[in-house]
Amino acid sequence: MDLKLGHYARDGIEVIDVQGEIDIYTAPRLRELLINLVSEGNYQLVVNLDKVGFLDSTGLGVLVGGLRRVRAHDGSLDHRADGSLRHLRDRGPGHRGRVKGLHGLD
Repeated sequence: MDLKLGHYARDGIEVIDVQGEIDIYTAPRLRELLINLVSEGNYQLVVNLDKVGFLDSTGLGVLVGGLRRVRAHDGSLDHRADGSLRHLRDRGPGHRGRVKGLHGLD
């Protein structure tokens, strides 16, 4: 699945809309957008994950990296998700099916 990214400013906060799957193949595009936004002086970010159907560890790493970047400027990175975000493709025994919260981003 493809990844669609968009962003807009609202009340001094840059909102990033993400749609699709964030995995090892698509995460670099999100990383690049986060780096560009921070380098342009945007330190208050919200990542809207409502339309993300899958997020793997690479995607989590990108979000944590974004958080570190904005925190270096006393900023913040928050996220929004409707609760249907799937973390693992393999939903067999022992695997969590939903991401309850992103550690360090809550």
